[in-house]
Amino acid sequence: MSVSETSMQAYYSIQKCSAERCLQVRQYIEANPNVTNEDIAQALGIRIQGVTPRTRELKVNGLIWITGRARTSTGRTAFTMRAATCPHCLSTKLEATPETTDTVSYYCYTCGKRFMARTGGEKSEVVEVIG
Repeated sequence: MSVSETSMQAYYSIQKCSAERCLQVRQYIEANPNVTNEDIAQALGIRIQGVTPRTRELKVNGLIWITGRARTSTGRTAFTMRAATCPHCLSTKLEATPETTDTVSYYCYTCGKRFMARTGGEKSEVVEVIG
């Protein structure tokens, strides 16, 4: 069974949109630490359904860290997040490589140092630099 050309075009357009949206969301988080998915959606004019999968991708890949909780407009609590930063120079220009479900290794492009962080999994509120 072959895949139609239009299906392939749709697939690649979604992939491109996802990458662009991830970058857009990451840049917003970097500029505005301790934001929730709701904050991001409102600020960027994107539906929450378009933000939540992108923040999950960024979290799983170690590019953002969960920092705590905040109340949303509905009165519920939501995780707050910030961009991952180098403990040596505080730069956000990092290459992140997930090692395990709760450990990520990083390389900082600014100072050239490597470090590891324990994130505690997808819903961790604690980020611990371990080396």
